[in-house]
Amino acid sequence: MTQENEKFKATSVADYRSKIGEQKEVTLPSGAVFILKRLTPLDYIKEGLADIPNEFVQFIAEVQSGVSSKQSSEDQRKNVELFENFLRVTIEKGVISPLICMKYEKEKEDTHLVFGELETADQSKIINVILGKE
Repeated sequence: MTQENEKFKATSVADYRSKIGEQKEVTLPSGAVFILKRLTPLDYIKEGLADIPNEFVQFIAEVQSGVSSKQSSEDQRKNVELFENFLRVTIEKGVISPLICMKYEKEKEDTHLVFGELETADQSKIINVILGKE
């Protein structure tokens, strides 16, 4: 099913993937209009993010609940790096237009927004749409 829970006929793998990965015009809370694409687990696997350690899942749960982590500082550092990589893939592969990069790069200054430039509400909306939560 798509984000809107509408029915569609998927007679092949390609049909299914093309439907769930459709581009969508989204108006952000700021009023800006972006074209976004919902990502699937395959998109992350293609970027080398196939294996998600249990420690990472635990780390995310702790962060979301506001509980201080019981993991070692080395494990926390690894989990933060993994989270940053997931976020980078989400933004750089899921935002079609205008283009966004996670970190400022001089050569992309005129062609890409930096994710941190966006208002917090816009950032949340973009992530939720790309992850299929909206």
